[in-house]
Amino acid sequence: MDTTLTIERIAHALDVRFGSLIDLTDLKKGASEEAKRSHTLSRSLAALAIMTLSEADPQAAAESITDGYDDLGIDAIYYESADNALYVVQSKWHVGGQKTIDEGECAKFVEGVKALIRADFSKANARLKRRENEVREILLRPEVRITLVLIHTGSSQLGDHVSNLLNQFLARQNNVGDADVFTSEIFDLRRVYAHLDPTAGRRINLDVALSEWGLVREPYRAYYGQVKLSDVAGWAKHGKALFDRNLRFYRGSTEVNDAMDGTIAGASQKFWYFNNGITVLCETIGKAPLNGDGREWGVFQCTGVSIVNGAQTVGAIWERSRLNSGLLPSGDGSVQLRIISLENCPAGFGSEVTLATNNQNEIKHRDFAALDETQHNLAREMTLDGRRYAFKSGDIDPKNGEGCTIEEATIALACASNDIAMAVVAKRYVGGLWKDITKPPYTTIFNQMTRAHDMWRAVVVSRAVARALEGADYSQIERGDQIAVHGNRFILHLVFQDHAMRRYKERTLSEVELTENATAAADRAFRKVAQAVKEKYAGEYLQPLFKNIEKCKGLFHRAPQPQEDDLFKGLNHVP
Repeated sequence: MDTTLTIERIAHALDVRFGSLIDLTDLKKGASEEAKRSHTLSRSLAALAIMTLSEADPQAAAESITDGYDDLGIDAIYYESADNALYVVQSKWHVGGQKTIDEGECAKFVEGVKALIRADFSKANARLKRRENEVREILLRPEVRITLVLIHTGSSQLGDHVSNLLNQFLARQNNVGDADVFTSEIFDLRRVYAHLDPTAGRRINLDVALSEWGLVREPYRAYYGQVKLSDVAGWAKHGKALFDRNLRFYRGSTEVNDAMDGTIAGASQKFWYFNNGITVLCETIGKAPLNGDGREWGVFQCTGVSIVNGAQTVGAIWERSRLNSGLLPSGDGSVQLRIISLENCPAGFGSEVTLATNNQNEIKHRDFAALDETQHNLAREMTLDGRRYAFKSGDIDPKNGEGCTIEEATIALACASNDIAMAVVAKRYVGGLWKDITKPPYTTIFNQMTRAHDMWRAVVVSRAVARALEGADYSQIERGDQIAVHGNRFILHLVFQDHAMRRYKERTLSEVELTENATAAADRAFRKVAQAVKEKYAGEYLQPLFKNIEKCKGLFHRAPQPQEDDLFKGLNHVP
């Protein structure tokens, strides 16, 4: 690759795409043309990264730019609502192609991200401060994922010190045990050029190896068979372009996606049996002559490929491969694949396939709980008490004092447990508590000793704590809003350990008194959690923190035994 020529071509392509959209009004009067040019190209790079990773158009990507004096090392911020993903970018334009991003620049960026996740905009420029309310709201979303993006025009890889600095930050912020909250994307000269090459477009061609394949000839030609998970992992190089015709992209950590990941990681040979498969549309299909008409295996050359069903399956495979440094567990499994050719199909048929294959009801773990006789018994007891218990999918959720849902009951009882790990699972992945109704943690919560009265009282406490956390003004407490949202299950667990809540099951205690006690205990627990977080985890994003069992145990064990009033002995009260 001729570096000088490549950079000239990139500069021209950036000018065409973003030139008129880049705002330079923050530059000092009298800034040189060279300075203006450098800022234009660096900001255009940041916009390109946003466009490449999200669904932003050039205008939205340009408007995401925060580059300027006091930008905290952050050159662009963009939130993709469809994927619940926040992209934070640092860009560096080097005209010679010899430099990447140095350690000092990366360190400034990391410190800026730390300030961002603390919602600390005190040292930020006007462009960042205008985004403060938006960023604060995004950081309160329980499943948001944050991608740190470094984009530069260097022809070499990032230095070891830079990579180590970035990786250490990611490792500290994640460490939850499931899908990472923080990830990174690195764009070098070659990757930038690839995304600007007008001849590449978004048209994707794939050679797909199918085993045990079959053919549907009429009315429209299609092939089906098994494709290796490792082959699907290799499709990741095409990125989101593979899902252009789909209704959705990969959603990250969800109940279903986490279950798929568990199978890929621990039982990949069973994946074909457990998964509904992937549907692909393509413009044409041609079978390679290898192996003739033998059905044991065949290679199919597909042009204009788009995945229209199975985005979550493909995304889960990609994510597991990424976490394993590009590898999948030994004993590579397979997944069912359908390839439909649109070559002789009527207009609109591709859209019909997309809609039909995505219009299927999803079976969730809570649906299996409906098979447990304990749930039926609890529903009967609740009815006798004059309340309703919605434990089946399709049940209408009871309002206020009419009753509760199985999700409310599960969260309340998990947090009422003496084991903090149960509360953490309830926060991280409540579906995990229903995953297997024959063993713990499900049977720890729901068993022959579980009574509807006790369950209802736990829900009353849970609702009171939720109202207290939602209604209180914690603006004077550092990251108070984040603690109230991300730490709600941890706080609820502490409330159940409070001395004033030991009697929550007793019938002699009215629901009014119970609610008042829970509200007061919530405030006590919140303030001490806030102080503990400030002292121990000041630099960490709180979403993954409160989903990490070991870290939550560390917070909890700073406290004395539950019978003592001071839940966090030795910590100062937050004023």
